[in-house]
Amino acid sequence: MKYLLIVVLAFFSIHNFSNAQERGFVIERKELKDHIALVIGNSGYSDAPLSNPINDAIDVSRVFSEMGFIVDKVLDADKETMAQAIEQFSKKLSTAKAAVFYYAGHGVQVNGENYLIPIGSTSATQITDESQVPYRAINAGEVLSAMEHANVNFALVVLDACRNNPFKGSGRGRVPGLASINAPVGSLVMYATKAGSTASDGLNERNSPFTRAFLTHIVTPGLDVNLLPSKITQTVGELTGGSQVPGTYTQLKGSFTFVPELTSEEAKLIKEAELKNLKGIEAEIMRKEIEAAEKKRIDDESLAKKKSEIDALDKQIAELKQKTVTGIEGSAETDLDKMFEFVKQKEEQKRELETLQKQVEESRIAREKELNEMKVKEYNDKIIKINADINKYKQIASSEFGKDIAEAAWNNLLVKYGLSVGSVNQGDEYSFKEMVNPFPDRLDIGKVRIVGLDVITIKGGTFIMGSERGQNDETPHSITLSHFSIMRYEVSVFQFKQFIEVTGYRTDADKQTGGYGSLVWDGSKWKKQDGVNWKCGVGGNLRLTSEYSNPVIHISWNDAVAYSQWLSQKTGKKWRLPTEAEWEYAARGGQDYAYSGGEIIDELGWYNLNSSNVTHPVGQRKPNDYGLFDMTGNVWEWCSDWYGDTYYQISPINNPQGPLSGAGRVLRGGGWYDEPGICRVANRFANDPAYRGGNLGFRLVLEP
Repeated sequence: MKYLLIVVLAFFSIHNFSNAQERGFVIERKELKDHIALVIGNSGYSDAPLSNPINDAIDVSRVFSEMGFIVDKVLDADKETMAQAIEQFSKKLSTAKAAVFYYAGHGVQVNGENYLIPIGSTSATQITDESQVPYRAINAGEVLSAMEHANVNFALVVLDACRNNPFKGSGRGRVPGLASINAPVGSLVMYATKAGSTASDGLNERNSPFTRAFLTHIVTPGLDVNLLPSKITQTVGELTGGSQVPGTYTQLKGSFTFVPELTSEEAKLIKEAELKNLKGIEAEIMRKEIEAAEKKRIDDESLAKKKSEIDALDKQIAELKQKTVTGIEGSAETDLDKMFEFVKQKEEQKRELETLQKQVEESRIAREKELNEMKVKEYNDKIIKINADINKYKQIASSEFGKDIAEAAWNNLLVKYGLSVGSVNQGDEYSFKEMVNPFPDRLDIGKVRIVGLDVITIKGGTFIMGSERGQNDETPHSITLSHFSIMRYEVSVFQFKQFIEVTGYRTDADKQTGGYGSLVWDGSKWKKQDGVNWKCGVGGNLRLTSEYSNPVIHISWNDAVAYSQWLSQKTGKKWRLPTEAEWEYAARGGQDYAYSGGEIIDELGWYNLNSSNVTHPVGQRKPNDYGLFDMTGNVWEWCSDWYGDTYYQISPINNPQGPLSGAGRVLRGGGWYDEPGICRVANRFANDPAYRGGNLGFRLVLEP
């Protein structure tokens, strides 16, 4: 039999198999000795450590083990360990019917070849030039070759290696991500993001957007692998606001399903088993989900019955038509009566079907809305309890009588919420909250799915705001900020479109506030133009949908605030524009560079010499040290503050909010039209809150 090879570059998230055991029932697991998997996760690089690969490898191992695979797991492996593990895996391929190879860690491309980087290979003493990579790293092509030549019915290769080049220095990292490959006949090759690009690493998540999409879908009962790419691409787009697009290369010859399709009775039994071990609002949510599934089954049966009646009537009409055409004798009066009756029945059935479809859709939307409201309430109720327990710890730790037992109190808190001792640093309440009660980053609100809420948590601290080499309004001064989280990317057209479709909101450009639509660039100058809004590009023309991963523009400060208020309402969390101090602190990334992420602007952002006078999809240039993209260039970003040219001289030290009033709201970061000096992280600009143009956008802060 011709083998089926699937290559996917992915991240992973915990899925329903593990949740099943936590809920109190066990999915039957049959160990399949001819189904093998090798899982490697490398995080502990000395010069370029990664947050998630160990988690990814552990989670993936568990999932494939629960699917029945015999899994070998290797963590933080040097080259010798990786090579030995791969050699043993290759020997087992000859007797395997299904094989999985998973790698998470650093990976680079050199001369069109992809290499997996072992632990210990990123230091200067190990690899000092890219020419050494082939000798001190693992060629991913060797794994593919071994599988291609083995007699395996189904093979899956997962390479989570789409991060930035880990090597520092001028000879390295010229081409990001991995190189494209030629998919063998009968294979599917899928990258977490397109070749030559880097994917979201999920720095503040256990796993990444691509992984959540990937293993969400492979555990879908009855899903054929041929449908995986489109499913994953859609979900990744939703999770990242269109900023990340997986790459797919396919020559599939056959099919494979990871999880057999469940019967409706099996699905119901699983839900009921879960329900027995739930209490309070969790139990109510589960009951609602069971009711929703049963209602959907009934609705589907009703629709199927109605469509069957219509099909039967269509058949009778076709027979009568054929009889008329062939000239078969009969009563003209009877035939006329039949025709009239058929037409009346057809009209009535059409009305009934449309009414039924409308009722089913309205019922579905109402059920989804109720479920999501309950999930938000569940989150809010739990956070109240968590905050109360954290406050108890704080009181213990701050008391002169509790200092000696503060560590024990913190460990008790971790254990109480199911975390292991040492899994969260003592006193790090923000990481603790995220681990025990993460807010769902996707919620169905009616027909709308709120997406792209990818944020980076910035730990508070003190920094010097401003610049001695800047303008008069950039007087250096010390600022101390509390923790906050900020969007990894600028808000995209795709994300803003959802807001407009749900609310019907009219932007200042739509309303022509001030007597004009927006400012557009005609190739030589800026000019006011009517009929321009958030759907348009820099020149005022309507964007193609392929451009919806670009930052939204023609947005005023008022519009950005309206979006933040809607997002806050829908998610139950506080979203807002960053203060000017928060924006600069985040943009600096803990460094003192001129630009966000370094001193070479071409690598970091889109500006007047490399932008071709247009905006570009978010996340295409290098991120800063915090993992934030496009803080330099692409579009100016609104901040919450009023602007004051002498405000730095009187600014409070702690969490400054800006002056109480001013002539305009602050803008930061520069845009595609601007010179390098304008795009410095310390540079300040401002404009009227209703001002908008083809170079203005925004990103939001999420409060703790």
